Amino acid sequence: MPFGKQAFLCIYNLFIATDNKEEVIAMNEYQVEHLRTKDDHETLKIDNYFVHSRYSPLKEAERYIDKHYTFQHTHILFGYGAGHVHEAFKKQRKANELLITIDPLIKTKQLNIQKKHQQDYIFGAEMIEKLEFLLAHIDNETRTTFTILCTSNYDKIFPNVYKALLQKIKDIQEANRVNDYTIIRYADKWQENLELNLINLTKDASLVNLKKYYDAPVIIASSGPSLTKQLPLLNKIRKNIILISSGSTTNVLLAHGITPDFVVSMDGGEPNYKHFKDLKLTESKLVYTYQNHPGVREAFTQECFVCNNQGFSGVDSYMAKHIPTEIPVLLGGSTVANLAFSVGQYISTGPIAFIGQDLAYTGNVTHVSGHNHSKGISKEFLEEREGFETVGYYGDKVWTSPPMYSMKLEFEKMIVLHPPVNKFYNCTEGGVKIKGYEQCTFQEFCNEFIDTNIQFKKRPTNFEACIQEAEIQQLFEHELVQLTQCIELYEEGINVVEMNKSDERFTAKSLKKLEEIDGQARILLNDMLVDIILSPIVMSIINGFLPKENETVRQSYKRVKEQNLTLYKESIRALEKTKSYIENAMKKLQEVTS
Repeated sequence: MPFGKQAFLCIYNLFIATDNKEEVIAMNEYQVEHLRTKDDHETLKIDNYFVHSRYSPLKEAERYIDKHYTFQHTHILFGYGAGHVHEAFKKQRKANELLITIDPLIKTKQLNIQKKHQQDYIFGAEMIEKLEFLLAHIDNETRTTFTILCTSNYDKIFPNVYKALLQKIKDIQEANRVNDYTIIRYADKWQENLELNLINLTKDASLVNLKKYYDAPVIIASSGPSLTKQLPLLNKIRKNIILISSGSTTNVLLAHGITPDFVVSMDGGEPNYKHFKDLKLTESKLVYTYQNHPGVREAFTQECFVCNNQGFSGVDSYMAKHIPTEIPVLLGGSTVANLAFSVGQYISTGPIAFIGQDLAYTGNVTHVSGHNHSKGISKEFLEEREGFETVGYYGDKVWTSPPMYSMKLEFEKMIVLHPPVNKFYNCTEGGVKIKGYEQCTFQEFCNEFIDTNIQFKKRPTNFEACIQEAEIQQLFEHELVQLTQCIELYEEGINVVEMNKSDERFTAKSLKKLEEIDGQARILLNDMLVDIILSPIVMSIINGFLPKENETVRQSYKRVKEQNLTLYKESIRALEKTKSYIENAMKKLQEVTS
């Protein structure tokens, strides 16, 4: 359930620290007239546009909502006006759907917010830029199901603001679609990788050991097509910087005689492993997350470092409880390039430059020349990948794709959630324009921040491993016991649901037993490392069994019964898989220790 507006204010103030006075002055230039209608209700006239009926604004609002209300959707209303559409929606909604109202005139104090609406989610235009944060904190279940409402003529009075709102909703939907698809596709593999990476923790250190360890400039290299033109200069200043490679970019750097100091990797798939399987990196250190393909670790001869990517709170809680060493949780978004930015800020106080961060098909190719996946693009290629044009680095139009655009949005979100202390610059000189990232040429960055007379000296890094082999063995054994107990509980739950006598409702006896089962399972799950593999099931249960409009008692019972059976059966499947992953990891651990 969404929490109240007052509870959100502390979060809201983090994003909106001060009023934009110039924006408020501009909005005050609009002429707002408060008038009474023939049926004695308030209407508004803004710059000669009536935003409500001059005769029956309440009936007009009710007709509008009757036509545009969408069951089980989050609704975004553009234009509060006199509050008639806002109120009509609140009366019409049938499942307590979330309503967020945005009006560019809110901060000007030219509107009369009805007393009964003052605790509702009503914001000025500045909230558009932060809308995903608001949604994440008040209704995290909203992913792609939005309905846009618009009070009459607001789209004509404030066309640019309305356009920005529509674009933001589209961006949120696209980012959530990509993220949800990634979770559903990789959850099983991530769970398997997690169990195997626990073994790597017996030889690797926590990244906490490198917190603000350096003060050198940081260059983050990614595999965008524009990287090619930056490589000669990168070679010249290589000894004067910390070089971080984003995943598979490592192969391109090595092919040009450039060895990175750190390689950041978080991709759990087989293609990521293939980039590293034939490498032996004697000078680079790997920084990886629990979800990373464990085979990548084999390419590095030195000790490596582990951290976690934000968004896996259950994993973080488990690790904090069971791993004796603190492991930092970094804001990493959906891709390795996002995480590399956080790693750069974490390990050094120096300025940061991005190169090769195109996030677009610059020059009609997918990756930098020499990358394993680099190839030219065609019209068919773009259609297959749902390619579209967006604003480029130089204000031009460039072709990108939903996954790459999602990465751009993550970069923009990162500097709002955690404003960097380090100076940071986008020196890609190509690709998409990333809002909030100051652009300069790579040469300009080097001229200002890099002293070629000062060579970066590597410091000794003899740090203790995160955990001992015997402790990991105990965790595995304990986890297997709990997994077995949880599976037995869910099997009992299936039996209770299927044996329920009524065809319209659960009996009191059945409900009591199901509550006991769910309570005991919850206790077990709270101390188990299974959040990742259960995530798609939770998403399915939340989104796949929503109440139907005007459903009967019998239909409701049938839906809830199927929901419970799906939860129990799918959870059993996931927990059985986890048991097999742990058993395999235990064999690997024995091989390491024997």
